[in-house]
Amino acid sequence: MVKCQLCDHEGKLIARHIISVHGITTKEYKEQFPNSEISTQEFKESHKESDRTNLFKSVSKSNKRRWKDPEYREKMHIILSNSMKRRLGVVEK
Repeated sequence: MVKCQLCDHEGKLIARHIISVHGITTKEYKEQFPNSEISTQEFKESHKESDRTNLFKSVSKSNKRRWKDPEYREKMHIILSNSMKRRLGVVEK
């Protein structure tokens, strides 16, 4: 488990926790705590790039609308594969 340096919350992945509870991006968190991990090695290994593509097969219309908001994109601070970006309409096919 990894531990949130702000409140001691523990989990396999604390990125969503950091954004929703503390209102900061994972980038800001890493700047404050450069030696901290945001996910466990076990989590990283189980979610390799090939697996991530399958997680995002269908993107809802509401998520596509949200993604057009630059503030939302910055807050989420997600690195997406090109196929996911195409589904969101961020890059052309």
